[in-house]
Amino acid sequence: MFQKANEASIGYKAVLLIFCILVVIKLFFRLNQNMAYMGYVDIALAINFIIFAYLGIRSIIGKRNKRY
Repeated sequence: MFQKANEASIGYKAVLLIFCILVVIKLFFRLNQNMAYMGYVDIALAINFIIFAYLGIRSIIGKRNKRY
């Protein structure tokens, strides 16, 4: 039980870290006015946000059901 919950939280933290890195990259490119990579960063942020939302919803459902 604890191991699965721990793995989920590690995954959640990893996704949050990647999200923060992508936001920093986006801001950096915005400052440099380098628009060549902005589309790729936007796509990566969108995918990351979907994964983040999925993990959040899954953890909430898991806590409600208490089945691990």
